[in-house]
Amino acid sequence: MAKTGAEKWMFLPRDGLKNPLSKGPLKGAKLDRTKYDVMLQRYYKKRGWDERGIPTKTTLKRLGLEDIAKQPKKRVKLFN
Repeated sequence: MAKTGAEKWMFLPRDGLKNPLSKGPLKGAKLDRTKYDVMLQRYYKKRGWDERGIPTKTTLKRLGLEDIAKQPKKRVKLFN
């Protein structure tokens, strides 16, 4: 998966990709980075966010936040 810049915002357990879980019903299981990335993108889409995890203009308008969607790019460029 291409780097989007959102990686620095998404936090996994410190050793979540390296070490298997040590307890619980999934003991011994490891997090698969590819599956995690796919799940994360599906979550973003379901929420109405872009691939970076930022709400789209359409989502902001749907939530009644048109004024934010119309603001000039102060910190980040919004996508439709």
